[in-house]
Amino acid sequence: MQRDLILTAVSEKAGLRATEAELDERIAAMAATRGVSPAQVYKSLEEAKRLPDIERSLTEEKVFGFLLAQSTVTGS
Repeated sequence: MQRDLILTAVSEKAGLRATEAELDERIAAMAATRGVSPAQVYKSLEEAKRLPDIERSLTEEKVFGFLLAQSTVTGS
């Protein structure tokens, strides 16, 4: 719960959101792995109401990448 709040706050502040193109790319990759068309994967995700999960996953990946890029590792 707390993790989700932090991710949402960072996402909103930094303007990090999954784009339609990124969603299409992810669906195309899933389709290639399964040997089906992207339209079939999209339809099954839509029917299972899983599209928001994919969008959330993509957004989280962007947030983690952003945070990693912002972090600095120093030696003691």
